[in-house]
Amino acid sequence: MQSMSSSSIVFIDLEVTKHTQTIASIGAYIDEENGFEGQSLHELIRLCVQQTPSYVCGHNFIDHDKRYLENSTFNALLQRLKTRYALPLLVIVSR
Repeated sequence: MQSMSSSSIVFIDLEVTKHTQTIASIGAYIDEENGFEGQSLHELIRLCVQQTPSYVCGHNFIDHDKRYLENSTFNALLQRLKTRYALPLLVIVSR
């Protein structure tokens, strides 16, 4: 089994408006020092380029959030990140 540190994963959650189906808010977290909450795709891209995560994780990411990011400027970066269905509970133990 491949070992992953928590800093190799970016956790992303989007809030999307019901009526316009546009991104209203983005939350992203890599570690205690690297994350943000706001509306800027540019900031999400900057975070991922600077921290170079290998994986993306998020609640319902593949079936929901990924769809909105694929139709944005984040798509080129998204193509390099690995997305997989995971167990309902993801536990990362810091060493």
